[in-house]
Amino acid sequence: MKKIIVAFLCVICLVSLGGCRSFFVDEEQELYDQAVTSLFDALDRRDVEGIYNLFSPAVRNENEDLKDTIEKLISFYSGPTDQIGDVSSLGSESLYEEGEHWHNAYTTFPVLSEGNYYWVYLNLMYDNTFNESRIGITQLDFYGANDYYEFRNSDELLEDSSGLHLYNQSTGERQIISINNYPYEYREADAISIEQVKRFLETSVSLVDFKKQFGEAAASNEFGSVYLLPDQNGEKRFLNMTCEGDKIVYAKVFGSFSYIGAF
Repeated sequence: MKKIIVAFLCVICLVSLGGCRSFFVDEEQELYDQAVTSLFDALDRRDVEGIYNLFSPAVRNENEDLKDTIEKLISFYSGPTDQIGDVSSLGSESLYEEGEHWHNAYTTFPVLSEGNYYWVYLNLMYDNTFNESRIGITQLDFYGANDYYEFRNSDELLEDSSGLHLYNQSTGERQIISINNYPYEYREADAISIEQVKRFLETSVSLVDFKKQFGEAAASNEFGSVYLLPDQNGEKRFLNMTCEGDKIVYAKVFGSFSYIGAF
């Protein structure tokens, strides 16, 4: 799996290049942002050829059914794209050998379209002196919200193969939303008062007592509970409380796509 070897490759890169790495990081982020923007511009235009040409020539040659899968993607994701989540936390790989080199970058991020969330894994090869035909998008995994929620909560490993893969088979009826880029099963709830929460936390860190006063959480996972806060500038905000047993350890404010700050 790529995630296992990334750290080792990055250490080699840092030791070998020293200060040069910061240049590649900046360039890497810019090129990745461009690829994501180009992809969703083409998707919103329903431009099969435009999406096809974002993939590397090698991937296009290796996947004869790529255009057919793009057609299915356009049927699945009708757009328009309203918001794209944070793509700044990139994983990356680099290889240097006898004057030749390659670099790629990847991450998974949510997308919001007309009230529906999707999650996307995009792997971009942006430099390759060994084989320039590998430059471009090498892998694109597109998930429906329920499919990605089920994937995140299973022991399944991320498929590591080139081309375009669609995951839109789930028949789950959950309402899945993005909180700080991660999928949560959401239950409709009233927003709770920030001032009341601050007063509570001054005297107690018991989650049981918190629920007695503020009710059940709008979302939760194995680490804690999430409550809806009042919107700010039209954007949803959430109070995420990390717990150890009944003890509230951290309280942080998140947006749908970002960390906002400590509570």
